[in-house]
Formats: sequence, structure tokens, C-alpha cells
Amino acid sequence: MRIATLLILLLWMHGSIFSQNTQRVATDYFQQQPHLSIRALQVCSDQTVWFAANNGVYGFTRDGGKTWHTDSIAVEGKYPEFRSIAALNDSTVLLLSIDSPAYMFKTYDYGKNWRTVFANHAPKIFFDALYFKDAQHGIAVSDPADGCFRIMMTYNGGETWQQIPCKALPAAYDGEACFAASNSTVWWQGNHLRFVTGGKHSRLFVSDDGASFTALPAPVVSGEELTGIFTTDFANAQTGYIGGGNYLKNDSSIVTLFKTTDGGHHWTALPLPGNAFVSSVKILSGTNLTAVTGMQGTYAIDNKGKAVEWLDENGSSLPFYALSYAPGSHYLWMAGSKGRIARLKLNWQK
Repeated sequence: MRIATLLILLLWMHGSIFSQNTQRVATDYFQQQPHLSIRALQVCSDQTVWFAANNGVYGFTRDGGKTWHTDSIAVEGKYPEFRSIAALNDSTVLLLSIDSPAYMFKTYDYGKNWRTVFANHAPKIFFDALYFKDAQHGIAVSDPADGCFRIMMTYNGGETWQQIPCKALPAAYDGEACFAASNSTVWWQGNHLRFVTGGKHSRLFVSDDGASFTALPAPVVSGEELTGIFTTDFANAQTGYIGGGNYLKNDSSIVTLFKTTDGGHHWTALPLPGNAFVSSVKILSGTNLTAVTGMQGTYAIDNKGKAVEWLDENGSSLPFYALSYAPGSHYLWMAGSKGRIARLKLNWQK
């Protein structure tokens, strides 16, 4: 089935964004499908962007958002919940559904044909994120079962998958899990692999050989089922961000965004306006900014840790679930509830 989606083009107004506490942007609205919740977004280039959503829906644009192809996948008459996506190139994409039975589908031809490359029927399986560091090497992270996080690896572009042995991972704490909020709980570069957790405990899992992990405590609030780290992004093995908070309520007394420059051993708090909940964080290489978004709005963080909220032309906050950015791209893309997709033009250099 073909379903239209909504594209919001967010065009940057000229001038320094740090000249005031907030910055308004112009918005253009297209068709809207209010039943879609988009939590997985992948930018290939300025022209090609893919998304995955609930109800088995996926879609893409090949002309920078002027037109969209939107369709859906069903398995035995049921439509899976997609929270994860990975684009290996413009036409080769993998989609991963969350819970049992979990399926991963792959296309080589812009969705004309899909193959099932992975399936898991374990009762406790729940996949939170899918990440490829290049066209061959990928990782899929699931919540723990019997005290062990289920970490699946591929070395051939997602054609086959192997689970990392539980003995290579620190045991999961009771009540610890990952979050499938924005497909951004994993980062991988070279041999350096990171994923983050929340719930009763917030931790950064670290691997520098791609095979065995250690776990470091992290300062994001934890202790309840929907508290903890929801997102991470790193520039390199040493410098990166974690963000999250309490999904059920915005608590201005807690800090929701932190930065490390020593691989997660120490963290610097980066207060957002109202300490807004962070669903997704993305370092914008080629600029002096890091972007974060969540249910209270979207914010820019400069390289000194100062934050400013991006507002639309009516002075309203811009809340989204997920961010995506391709190095060298001119746009930051965002997606969220009610089928909303947005892009914001980037004009800033380091």
C-alpha cells in the first residue's frame, strides 16, 4: 500500500543563532498521516533520505523531499513495528522490527523487492537499534534476556548474523535495558563500539576491539523503567555525548545531556533550557554544532556547550524523536510523531 507522509522543510534564517536564547525557523508543511510514528531515519545524501515507522511502513525520497515513495511490509498478514533502519547506499537498506517475532528485511532496489535476512522468535527479544559502520559491518542491539544483552553482528552487509557470546559482555543489571526511541543507542567507528542503557541503571558499554565489552557508569538519571540514556553519538573513541532523562515527565531538576572527552570515564553536564528530555543526539561534522531533539523541542549545542532552542516561525517548539545527518550534507533531518519529517539547512562551518 502507498501512504503519503509529511515533509516539513525547515530553512535557516540568516544571522548568528547564539545572538539570542531562541532562534525561529521558517516551516513548509506537506501532507500528513497522523497514525505514523517515525523513530528511525537515515540520510544518505542531500537528495536521498529513508525512514521506517510503525504499521510496517517505510519510505524514501530521492529528490530532497519534493516527492516521497511510501509503502509497507506485512508478514503473515501482520505489520511489524519498525524502530531501526540502516542504509548501506541509496538503494540498499535494511529494516528491523522490535519484538518477537523480530524480522530484518533487506532491499537492493529501493524497496521493489525485500528479503528476510534475519528472524528471531525468542519470547524476550526486543531490538532497539541497528547501526552499520560501513557497507559490510553492522550491529543490532536487543534488550537483555536472562541477564545478557543480545548483540548481533554482521560482517557481510546483513546477509548473515551472529550473536556475541554472553561471556564477552558484562551481565545486565536487573531492570536495565536499551531504548528503541530513535535508533541511536549505538555508535561504531573503526574498532571502537559503544552502546548505552537505561531503566534501573544507566551505563555506557565500551568495546575497542569489536568483540568484548566493559561497562562504565553514566550520570543520566536512572532508577525507573523509562529513565536513563536514550541516545548517544561520538566524534571519535574519546569525545561523545549521551542524552535521555525521564520519558514520562520533564523534570527541570535533572540534567539530560552530557559530554565526555575521555571515552566515558568522566562527563560534563550540558544543561538544556528546562533540562529538556533528549530522544536523539547527533554531532554535525563540518559545523560547530551538535543537535539534540526530544518531546520538548530541538536544540543546537555549540562547541562551548551553550544551547539554543530552534523554534518554528510561529514561536512554537519543534519536538521530534529522531535526528539523522550525513557528513558533508547541507541538511539536518528530523522525524517524529504524526508522520512528521523535517529538514533544517546547515550553513555553519567550524
